[in-house]
Amino acid sequence: MDAKTQQQYAETFHGLHKKGDPLILFNAWDVATAKAIANTSPAVATSSWAVASALGYADGEDVPLDMVTGLVSRMTAAVSVPVSIDLEAGYGDTPDAAAASVTEILKAGAIGINIEDGLSGGKRQLVSPDQHAAKIKAVRETAQKLGIRLFINARTDTFLLKFGSPDECLNEAAKRAKAYADAGADGIFVPASPTSCSSRSSLYSRLCRSTSW
Repeated sequence: MDAKTQQQYAETFHGLHKKGDPLILFNAWDVATAKAIANTSPAVATSSWAVASALGYADGEDVPLDMVTGLVSRMTAAVSVPVSIDLEAGYGDTPDAAAASVTEILKAGAIGINIEDGLSGGKRQLVSPDQHAAKIKAVRETAQKLGIRLFINARTDTFLLKFGSPDECLNEAAKRAKAYADAGADGIFVPASPTSCSSRSSLYSRLCRSTSW
């Protein structure tokens, strides 16, 4: 994919995110599912768990990065819509390592990533918000140097990894959302969030107040 087309896809993907009109993405795990999704959806996303399972690996950055980038290259070559990748924790515990991994993902044609704060050293554990924010900042700077307006969707696992009580999880998620947005994230993803309508409404309200999106 040439740089001009990739940047156009990046701008298109940003434009699909509109207040009051949430973007619904479907996850692919191989080229065939990416093609099927692209037939009816304006963009394609991936699930790290699904990709790992399809390739015979466990989730949690067990799939070698070169296999991930190879898959991304084949996906982006096969579809004519933006492709955003679940990059787990950025395939690196340091900002420099995550930036290096994102460089390879961008070279493969992706225009967006999910990057989570609940995996470090191969273990499911929350890293400090400062550490994850530093990764996001490094990734943003790297993408800018490459001329791509990368969409960074920052995932925080406060609920998934049971940071504390529901209120403590909510407060921590809001705090992290602000830190990640300030570092350059474009979106926030909070898996395993409360199921009740009132609790989710409170969560979304807090997240929106915590960021400037």
